[in-house]
Amino acid sequence: MNRSRAIIANGFTLIELLAAMVAGSLLLALLSWSVAGLARDLLADRQDRPMRMLYASAPTLTGLIGNALPVGADKGGFMVDRDRLVALVPPPQALGPAGPLRMTLSVRRDREGASLLVKFEPTLDWISLPEPATREQLLVSGFADIAFTSLPRDERSAVPTPRLVKIAFTDDDGVVWPIAIEPRVTLEGGCRFDPISLTCRS
Repeated sequence: MNRSRAIIANGFTLIELLAAMVAGSLLLALLSWSVAGLARDLLADRQDRPMRMLYASAPTLTGLIGNALPVGADKGGFMVDRDRLVALVPPPQALGPAGPLRMTLSVRRDREGASLLVKFEPTLDWISLPEPATREQLLVSGFADIAFTSLPRDERSAVPTPRLVKIAFTDDDGVVWPIAIEPRVTLEGGCRFDPISLTCRS
């Protein structure tokens, strides 16, 4: 009898065990709530990232396509299909008389979704661009699909470029976010786009 009393005196009482279990349950509840909140924040950030990239790249896309040189496909000019747009664009002023550059906007698809990339190449054999200017650059990523379409001009029109170019960005929910650009029809323009910085320069 004395031995059993000694074991009880040296051990935990029922109230102490219950208090420890309640405290542990509260800690686990707080931990799971924090982890769930972190997971929600990460998911929201992952879903918002493609839209932030699209908003940031929309002016660049509009400027590049809108200021492409109005030359026909027979001269290596404007060509549009579902996954690619090729056009000639004015060179950056820093390059001097470098001739037009060939801009290629291409869609790449992988298991993480569709991405839109841009690349510039010289059209004249004797021109060599610095390596950063010719490197393929990522503009937008994380969409379920990206596709180009174009609206041709009237058959009697002498202007070789399409009337309208549309880029459709489809998100994971199936919502389409379109950008529509009207290419210019004359060689005059208010600015020239720099393929290195991807900015418009007067």
